[in-house]
Amino acid sequence: MLARSSVIVFTTAIISHVICLMITYIAVRIVPADIKKLLNEFGWLQKPVKDSELEQISKTETRKTKIGTVFAISLISTCLVVLVVVAIVASSLFVQHTKDQRERLAVGASHMVANIIDGDRVDLYIQSKGNTQEYKDIKGALENIKKMSADIEYIYVYKIVEDGCIAVFDIDTPDMKAADPGELVPFDASLYEYIPALLKGERIEPFISNEYYGWFLTSFIPVYNSDGETVCYACADVSMKYLGVYRRNFVVRILILCSGMIVVIIITGLWVSKYRVVYPVDTMVMMFKDFRYDSEEAKKANLALLSKLEIRTGDEIERLYNFFVQVAKDSSKSFSKMVQKTDYIEKMQSDLIVILADMVENRDESTGDHIRKTSMYTLIIMRQMRRMGIKSGMLTDDYIQNVYKSAPLHDIGKIRIPDAILNKPGKLTPEEFDIMKKHSVYGGAIIDELIESLPQASYLEIARDIALYHHERWDGTGYPEGLKGEEIPLPARIMAVADVFDALISDRVYKKAFSFEKAMDIIKEESGTHFDPDIVKAFFAVSDEAMETAKKQSGKS
Repeated sequence: MLARSSVIVFTTAIISHVICLMITYIAVRIVPADIKKLLNEFGWLQKPVKDSELEQISKTETRKTKIGTVFAISLISTCLVVLVVVAIVASSLFVQHTKDQRERLAVGASHMVANIIDGDRVDLYIQSKGNTQEYKDIKGALENIKKMSADIEYIYVYKIVEDGCIAVFDIDTPDMKAADPGELVPFDASLYEYIPALLKGERIEPFISNEYYGWFLTSFIPVYNSDGETVCYACADVSMKYLGVYRRNFVVRILILCSGMIVVIIITGLWVSKYRVVYPVDTMVMMFKDFRYDSEEAKKANLALLSKLEIRTGDEIERLYNFFVQVAKDSSKSFSKMVQKTDYIEKMQSDLIVILADMVENRDESTGDHIRKTSMYTLIIMRQMRRMGIKSGMLTDDYIQNVYKSAPLHDIGKIRIPDAILNKPGKLTPEEFDIMKKHSVYGGAIIDELIESLPQASYLEIARDIALYHHERWDGTGYPEGLKGEEIPLPARIMAVADVFDALISDRVYKKAFSFEKAMDIIKEESGTHFDPDIVKAFFAVSDEAMETAKKQSGKS
């Protein structure tokens, strides 16, 4: 029945669709162009979108799924759920009604069997092996009970023991030979949960099973002896097999009768959702996706396009559209102001850092333009490293800019060093040098405090590494932690070269400036011990640019 119905529905659908396609093709060919345009724009609750724009919208990626797909899935799922619920409820009511009827039939039949059986003679029935006239008469009566209804499949009397069921009476059927008196029949799987109660001689409720022997409603009625003890059970199995066929036929009928209605509901729902929700939302998304703030002209052009959508659904979508337009206008104004303020704040922060560093350096009478020169050296070195492919993945434009902005703070910790030590004209004693070395730790601590106050200033993390570790050495003999090789943060390794180079070519209270050539020789000698060899290699590649920078920053021609 299911197969035949499916073929009928499928064949009918193909024929109807072919006819519809032919009619549609003819209609499209003969309808005037102005009517086609009117029909094409019918349903739009906004300015109609061109086919090319619709294609672009359809290709727009979303995080999970598109709203149109959600509507389609929801509609189809709802219709299917309704069908399933109707089928389940109807079939469940029928099954329950039928179960009640069959339960009364099974219980009545098993009671009739129990009334025929003499509980005191059960063992004699078993021992007779079915050969006594009494046994034959009772068996005939049981057969008559079975013939009362075609739905009664099995009539039998079992004695329950630990190992299974001992047959007392069992009526043959056309499909199965009955068990002989005294034969041990293994427990059916459907009886497992009732075995403890059956062994105690208790009465159990009728139950439905669908095991090896088929789909039945079974009734077990105790048979008592004269002492009131349960000696066996009178049993009746009523067939339930036709219910499966009914359920399948019912579902097929529902599908055939309701398929057309479901298609109409789905098409109508999708059409309404497309013009009332999907297209308005998708066009707004497309407009906002391409919204640009990089120039005043771009912002004005995008606002004009957004305003021309003219969404007029008359519901929350239209309110959302109007709100978006207003927000876009307001955000455009705010963005322009925010860009100006951001540029101002960033410039102010950079200037404050330089001023702060200058205040520290001014305490050191011998440093001059040290912070500006070292900053430029780090910039020159990093750009060359990237050109040479050294740490190029790490040295992005933003990273290089952050190191350059952080470099002036490398000696910020000197603010806590006494003037007597900081500006001593001669060589420092070991005790004084130990105090001087603490400036790197002081610098790290000061910038940590700045980070807590300005967490959004990401370059301060780099500034802390530079201040704390720019006196570490490649061979691990530096301070304050004795880091070695790649353990030293990259910005600190770059600053180490820039710092030492500027110190060598500059006058100090304790020495005269070395020549450029002498300074470069010292840097080269310290490569692999004091400095990272790759950074020294990059520095030598731009040595002319470094020297020119040193002259410009010092005011020399």
